[in-house]
Amino acid sequence: DMKDFVEPIDGAKKGIRIRYVQFADSMYNAPAQPYDRARSYMRRFRGVDTGTLSGRQVVEMRESDLEETAKLLMESEFFDPAKTGLRGATVHGHSLRLDENGLMFDALQRYVFDEDEGVVKYVKDQVGVELDEPISVGEPLPEDKLREITTIYRYDNVSLRDDPEVIKVVEEVHFARTAGGYGLEVFNDDLQSKLGGN
Repeated sequence: DMKDFVEPIDGAKKGIRIRYVQFADSMYNAPAQPYDRARSYMRRFRGVDTGTLSGRQVVEMRESDLEETAKLLMESEFFDPAKTGLRGATVHGHSLRLDENGLMFDALQRYVFDEDEGVVKYVKDQVGVELDEPISVGEPLPEDKLREITTIYRYDNVSLRDDPEVIKVVEEVHFARTAGGYGLEVFNDDLQSKLGGN
């Protein structure tokens, strides 16, 4: 039995309920992206379950451990107040235009930029419930710093066919999926012709 091999964390021993925190990362040079988060969570935290979607990453764990983990993540290199958001509901916006002051678009307007203090403040919790008072999460990083540290793969304002690396990667992925699945050479030939290849 697995219970004989792995010592349970305190929350599991006590039967404490599972809760979650979810981060959304803007495509516009957020410090991290969801797959980086998943890899990091699984390596750093015990008793964690994580799910990856295109622009967001949920981490579920015992409630007794969640606050400490969320605080750690918000104070880490994975968080930028303007390009990373706490979003438990209506998470969409990671690929949309940036809001005024460079904030990632948020339909529920959970956070605002305080122009007087130069910081981002949360006025609602992750599911959109108003907070008793605004909570500062700090000053946004400069855009040049974000471009330097982001792990999001992007190459702006360049046609797909003008970037040999993108064509090579797309071809390799397509070929591997085709060969691994059906092995139908016709799909590979078709893709080559559409991308301007032989």
